[in-house]
Amino acid sequence: MVKRGLIIAIILLTFYLPNAVSAQAPTLDQQLFDRVDEYVARQFRQNALTGGSYAIVHQGTIVAAKGFGVADDHTQAPVGPETIYSTASVTKAFTAAAILRLYEQGLIDLDAPVQRYIPWFSYRDPNASAKVTIRHLLTHSAGVDRFAADGSIFQNERQNRNSLENGVRALRTVDVVAEPGTQGAYCNTCYNTLGLLIEKVTGVDYEQYLQETLFQALGLERTSFDPANAASEYNWLFGQKHKSAPNNQVFGESQNPEGGIYSTVLDLSKFLAAMQEQGQQTYLSRETLAMAHKGEVNTGSEGVFYTLSGFEERTLYGQRLLYKSGDGIGSSAMIVMLPEQQIGISILVGDSVPEFAEPLAEGIVAILLGQTPQEVQISITFWKLVGYIALGFTIVGLILLALLLRSLFSLRNSPKLAPTWWLICRSLLCAIVGLPLAYLMIAVRPTQIAFYGYPYDLAIGLLALSVPSLLWLIYSLLLLFGGKRLFAR
Repeated sequence: MVKRGLIIAIILLTFYLPNAVSAQAPTLDQQLFDRVDEYVARQFRQNALTGGSYAIVHQGTIVAAKGFGVADDHTQAPVGPETIYSTASVTKAFTAAAILRLYEQGLIDLDAPVQRYIPWFSYRDPNASAKVTIRHLLTHSAGVDRFAADGSIFQNERQNRNSLENGVRALRTVDVVAEPGTQGAYCNTCYNTLGLLIEKVTGVDYEQYLQETLFQALGLERTSFDPANAASEYNWLFGQKHKSAPNNQVFGESQNPEGGIYSTVLDLSKFLAAMQEQGQQTYLSRETLAMAHKGEVNTGSEGVFYTLSGFEERTLYGQRLLYKSGDGIGSSAMIVMLPEQQIGISILVGDSVPEFAEPLAEGIVAILLGQTPQEVQISITFWKLVGYIALGFTIVGLILLALLLRSLFSLRNSPKLAPTWWLICRSLLCAIVGLPLAYLMIAVRPTQIAFYGYPYDLAIGLLALSVPSLLWLIYSLLLLFGGKRLFAR
């Protein structure tokens, strides 16, 4: 009996001791920070980024922070840890923290219907809308399609863009496509609704409430909703880097609760320190943080879950990881926490390169955990590729337009019709190209930005290709059904 117990004990130690050792906090020293610094500098350099910064906080103390590149291509002002950038969707973690503070104060019930606090809140289906709770909004599980919800602002863009309440009221045109609480689907408008809920419960504007009860409470002196002193933001226009308008101006004030905060990696580090379950000073109670950091709803990716805190939870190198990324119109951001090690990592980038911040953060985590980091190699970014496609659409569209004008001119001077089979094939081809593109421009609103949801270069490209295609379709059909007389006069 004793031998059997000893054998079981040895087996248990064999399985669990490595995990217990790996869960211990790593030894952080200057040599390790130098490795991180060299790694981050190399990634910025080899990916030709305009500028950005990172910081690491450990057990409530900022132990490493540095900036790279320039804050503006024209002024060449260098980037430092105190340089302000748009945090984009990292804002959601702040909005969630404010909601959880109201929960702790007994002012809201996370499982109460949103309509208890905003009686008129509704999607298209009133019965499904009545089931949507604050918990569902926090965990992106309200049951609506992201593109449909984001695009609702264009029901009346002038009225909705800079009014938080009007933006939420516009959701009444959005269909509920899944039972609330059953599945996760990234939801910007869920967090805008949470921002309005804060206003209704407290009687204070969302921005003012966060400034007074969160930013000031944590000493976030360079965090605000004002881009006035922020670094320039750069996106892509027809595949070329282009200085964009500030993120919150492009999206409008109605999007502030989901993506309007500007901050520095130093301030983000203070926020991360306050959100650590084992931290010395926390913004919320340890009990609330433990609850809020637990993954609740699958994001649609294996092993990744939405939490109540605005973070997403997964494992990396066998360790629990909490993270939130942000991709603005001309910026990228990333915050990461290793709760068991009391480590937080902040990254801000002045380019719209969503492919960069997350793998960079994973590389930093790898170094801190004694692993080998992967190099971040971005040959072509998504938005740069979109720009090239838009340029191709524009060129093809101009060629089609020129050929159409040439055909019209030739028909007037030599009224000889093309064969019927060719007119039919040309009509079908133009319909296949032009009609779907026209439908996209009229009915689909993929984001809240630029030209009715489309980046300007893509909008130009889609119009440049769809309009000549439809003109060719009309022209071919007229010829096919006896329109020769119209052009031969």
